[in-house]
This record gives sequence, structure tokens and C-alpha cells, in this order.
Amino acid sequence: MTDRRLPLPNDILEIFSVVFSEPGIFKVNDLELDEIKGLADKVCWSYSDLSNPTVIVKFSDDVFTKEGQDNITFNISEEKISYQLKAITLGLLHFGKQQGGEPLLWNSAKAIINSLHNFSRVCTRNGIVSFFDLNDQPALKLRTLLSEFIVTSSPTTITSYNRANAASSLITAGVVSSHNWLSALHDVKSSLSPRGSLRAISHPIIPANILKQLITDSCRYIDSARDHWPEYKQLIKFALSKVPESKSNKYTDLLKCSMHPNTDRIYQLRHNHFRQLSLHVSVLVLISTGMRLSELLSIKNYGARVKNDKGQTIYFIKAHLTKGSDNPIEMDWVTNKTAFDAVTLLSEHNHLFHRVGETIIGSHPTLVPGKDTHVFNYGVKQNLLFGINGTLSFPRFRKSGKRFSGNKQLSFNNIEYKLSHTDINQLEELNCNHKYVSGPNRGTPYKASEPFKLSPHKFRHSFAWLVVATKLGDIDDIK
Repeated sequence: MTDRRLPLPNDILEIFSVVFSEPGIFKVNDLELDEIKGLADKVCWSYSDLSNPTVIVKFSDDVFTKEGQDNITFNISEEKISYQLKAITLGLLHFGKQQGGEPLLWNSAKAIINSLHNFSRVCTRNGIVSFFDLNDQPALKLRTLLSEFIVTSSPTTITSYNRANAASSLITAGVVSSHNWLSALHDVKSSLSPRGSLRAISHPIIPANILKQLITDSCRYIDSARDHWPEYKQLIKFALSKVPESKSNKYTDLLKCSMHPNTDRIYQLRHNHFRQLSLHVSVLVLISTGMRLSELLSIKNYGARVKNDKGQTIYFIKAHLTKGSDNPIEMDWVTNKTAFDAVTLLSEHNHLFHRVGETIIGSHPTLVPGKDTHVFNYGVKQNLLFGINGTLSFPRFRKSGKRFSGNKQLSFNNIEYKLSHTDINQLEELNCNHKYVSGPNRGTPYKASEPFKLSPHKFRHSFAWLVVATKLGDIDDIK
């Protein structure tokens, strides 16, 4: 069993002894304001990330952060509710949703806290400044509060169910336990439509014609980059050899000032053949492996490998499986030679720009701000395939995680294909013609001539459909 608990350095055990009634028991104490203020400077945990060599998370912070994860925010004016949400967050991350249960993943805890954050607004509008005060409210008022939170202000029925489950976590945390609360929550949940009556909506696959064109276009782009790579590499290396002698007093201009007389040619090569290299490599990797976005973003440079198994050449890519655990597991993802070659080319490109940064920092250390030096060194240490933007000023790195953040070139918004009538017919036949699968526009269908919105998850659905359609496997094999 994977241990999902956050590390226990700093003051976390002392915090537990104050906010929870018994050691190892998820039952939040009803603290007074002076007791809450006594926790202000207590350190929950610390870590290092791309932006900062040391990030310290204190109990008084309005935001709980963790490397590679979305922030959990406590933007609450009422101090008691803010404290209670933080205590519940720690409880969910360490104890789970029930006594003796499995600790929740960070994003699962975040979803519950986000819902309770919304409920806190309903409470404060009605004069309630602590979740513990809900125990003293009459059943009619509780039904009104819960109905507003779960039903009235929810954009969809699915959101209503999620909010009802979040409200139940107040019971798990020992914050609310009155008969009136249990009765009111039961009544409001009973008023919802049966969950089984909700029509299942699947993410659409990428229509076959668009998928073929996408593969063709990405292969063409990468082939062109490979043809121009020797020239581009040679020109960058030549400019790099002149960087130590550069007289520029701005570190972001050192490489650019060293490009003469090849400046125009270098910019032309970058714009036409390398600016979107990461994007097109990601397309081929997603199509050939069915990876999730988080797995794609975990690939290291030179993560594409080849081996001989009983005379058969097998290409694979090393990536980290993160689904179901905050602790990644390295796995080998079988791929093809096209994706293997693409990953190798991008790795060579990234390695060259690692050298650019190392040369600039090594030859002009006083020009580069300390923060930018840390970001560069941390990025090189992470060595992520999709973690660097090889600009001609100074290499830029994005934070590790589950999104295409910090790199506009790595965005599927840069690729657009319009749907034909044939594409629409395929989506209809497969019962997945859905432009939106959640929110108020859930289930809205695509129309012919509209642009098809690409996303990593749609690549994964398309990969699964191809495996099943070609009888290479069944649903159990691809889950």
C-alpha cells in the first residue's frame, strides 16, 4: 500500500496535538481565537521548487502549497472557519475521510476544501462564523443553508452530489454532529435526482480524419526540424563560443549579441522549425502511448529507450504513473520508432539550451540574478523533456506538475482543425459528440465547420478506442 502521508518535519506533530482531540484521531478541536493565533507561526511542511530554494508552509498561510500540485486556498474572512478548513485539510491528507481510512490524495482533499469554502460563504452570509455553530441551529435553518449550497447555487446535478459529499466531511472531522444537521443533510440529499439517472457523458475521441491529419502535420514538422537541426545546432554553438567575450551588460542579451553575422538565420530557423517542436513531439507521444498529461510531463530528456527482446526491437518511453498516488511510479510505455526519434531530437535540442544557460552563468555569473540562477539550476536538475522553453535570450523552465503551465508553445490551442460532416457522423455514431462534458453547457454537441478542441485526455480516449477497435486489447487492458 502506498503511503500518501505528507512528510512529518517541522511543527506538524505539535499542530496535530492542538487541532485534533486525540493522537491519530481525525476529530477537530473547537479552538478560541487566541489558541488559533498561537498556531500562526507553526510550520506545516517545507520543500524546494523551481521558483524558490526553500518554500515554508505555515499554518497561518492563506494558501497551502506543495510541489507539482495546485494550491489549496483559504480566502476566508472569518478566522474560526479558516482555522477549521485548514485543520480539515490536514486531517484529510493524513487520516482520510473516515477513521482508520486511507489518506486522501492532494487533489482529492483540495476538491473537498473548495466545496467547503463555498459553503463557508453561505454560512457567513447568514451570520455563522464557525462550523461548530451549526450544531446549535434549528433544522429548518440548516435545511435552508444546505439547500442553498447544494442545490440552488450548484451549476449541475453532479456538482450538487459532490457538494453534499463535502458537507458530509464536516461529520467525519467531528465538527458537526447534531441530530438536526444529520436530518437536514439527509433531507437535502434525498431531494436530488438519483445519481444513476444522470446521463453518462464521455469525452469525445479525436475524429479519425483529424487524427490522421494531426499525425501527418506533426511528423512533417518534426522531420523538417530534424533536417535543419545540424545547421541550427552549429550556429547556436558558434554564437555560444563568443558569449564569454561578450561585452553586453544584460544577461538575456549575451547570446543574441553573439549571433552576428548569423542572427537573422538563427531567428528564421527557430521560428520556422523549432518554436513548436515540443508541441508536436507531445502529440506523437500522446497518440502512441495513451499517457495522461501528468505522465507526459514527467518524461525526462533522453527518456525514450530501445531494447531487443528475442530478436524484436521494442521502443519505449520512461514516465511516471501518478494516477491514484501522490508518489509517482516509474513505468515503461511502449511506443514506436517515430515517437522515439521525436523524443530523442527534442532531448538533443533541450541539452543544447542547457549548455546555453550553463555558459552564460559560468562566464558572466554577476550578471545573472540569484533567483534566475536557482531556477535554471533547478530546471536542469529536473531535466524534464517538456520543462524548458529554448528561447534565444535565456532558457526558461516551467514548474513540474500536471498542466502545460509556463510554456505557451506547449498548448494545444496552437493547433486547430475544423470538423467536417464526416467527423460529426463519427462522433455521433460513437455517442461522444460532446463539446463540454461538465458545467452548465454539459452535453452541447459539436457542429460541422466548428474547430475541434484538442486536449491530452482526448488523445487518451482516442488511443483506447483504437486499441479496442483494432482488437489489440479490451477495456480492462487499457484502464
